[in-house]
Amino acid sequence: MVLKVVIKCPHPEVAFDGNWEAAGPEDVLRHCVDQAITLGVPIHLEVKGHGAWNVTRSGKATPDARFLKSPN
Repeated sequence: MVLKVVIKCPHPEVAFDGNWEAAGPEDVLRHCVDQAITLGVPIHLEVKGHGAWNVTRSGKATPDARFLKSPN
C-alpha cells in the first residue's frame, strides 16, 4: 500500500513529504515513535485519508485535535 505521508520534525533526517510504501498507517506511526524515542525529538505525522498524530520525545502518540471529528 502506498500512502501519502508528511512528517514534520526539527531533525532533517526524519522530516519527509511524499509517498511511503507500508502495510498501513500503523507502520508509519510505529516508525515515527521509534525515531522520536531514538533521537529525542517531537514529530508531527500526517497520513492522507487516515489522520494525523503528534508524537512526543518519549514516544507517546496522540491524535492531532485538528483532525478529530466533531461530536455533533
